[in-house]
Amino acid sequence: MSHLGTDGKLRWNACAWPSVPGTNSKVLPYSPRFKWGASHHTRIIRLKEFSHAVFGSFTSAAMNKQNDHCNTHPELPSGSLRFALALALLIWLAALTSGMAQAQELRLLTSPWPPSNYIRTDGIPAGISVDVIEAIKDRLKLETPVEVLPWARGYLVAQSDPNVLLFTAGRTPERVDMGFHFVGPVVMWTHALMARKGSEIAVDAVDAVRSQNLVVAGVRGSWQIRLLQDAGVQTVETENHETGARMLLAERVDLWITSRLQASSVLKDLGRDADSVTAIHTVKRSPSYLMISAETDPDIIARWEAAYEDLKQTDFFEKTVNKWSDQLGIALQFRPAEGFSARPAPHDKTGS
Repeated sequence: MSHLGTDGKLRWNACAWPSVPGTNSKVLPYSPRFKWGASHHTRIIRLKEFSHAVFGSFTSAAMNKQNDHCNTHPELPSGSLRFALALALLIWLAALTSGMAQAQELRLLTSPWPPSNYIRTDGIPAGISVDVIEAIKDRLKLETPVEVLPWARGYLVAQSDPNVLLFTAGRTPERVDMGFHFVGPVVMWTHALMARKGSEIAVDAVDAVRSQNLVVAGVRGSWQIRLLQDAGVQTVETENHETGARMLLAERVDLWITSRLQASSVLKDLGRDADSVTAIHTVKRSPSYLMISAETDPDIIARWEAAYEDLKQTDFFEKTVNKWSDQLGIALQFRPAEGFSARPAPHDKTGS
């Protein structure tokens, strides 16, 4: 009665299956194998087209006019053919319903960027933003796990597939144009030039760093180090923030560019106090968000946005501030318009 062709389409016996109206083809217009990455609206359109092709082709002309080579074969009785067609459509509907149910949960991706998101020594994702994600999951009664991937890979997945939430990410005009949706902000990153505690270095602009011939350590390939290099500042590129912190504390460089939140996490891992360094100039403040991929069902986006807003009516953010202030050894704060951020330390020489 049927077989699967090399092109992946289900082919039926030409004598038992009517032609599609307006064509000479005996091939179903869509394979039963379904691409669940397609949007909800695309799936509905395909289902309608499939149904029309199946039942629209079921006409007396299609039933009575068969190819010459089929004349020697008995036709399938109309009642049996109707039953077969109905059964095929029911199978399709069952698969569609199953796929739509699975699509109701976003795939949750993050990349290591402590203390917002990172992997604990026991392999469990953790961090300030991870706590926000888990709180929203509880409100929505979801059990989707958080996957930790390198940023470049996670960003590629979010660009390619619907129903993906990547956190945290900056809201840029380019990403808005690409169709991403943003929930938050969740964390405000205060990127600053850090000096050793007690340092007499004073700068009020990046140009002052260059004019004083100061050397700054920063992560290789980061926008932070590129910004300094474009301004003509002497830099030392490091593999990670830990190396930059060590170089600053060992007086091998004059300054270290990082965020205040990240500095607190790095210094804790190095066994140093958070006040071992001081922020002397804020380079940029960048809010970051929960970023949801394009073509995601608007109802799903609305539920996540509503759940995040609902959290603001609880004591969740206050408890999270207290938890991470204790763990990081610095005072945090939460402002709805900015998200979580580090309070300016008394010894900092910047107003951030």
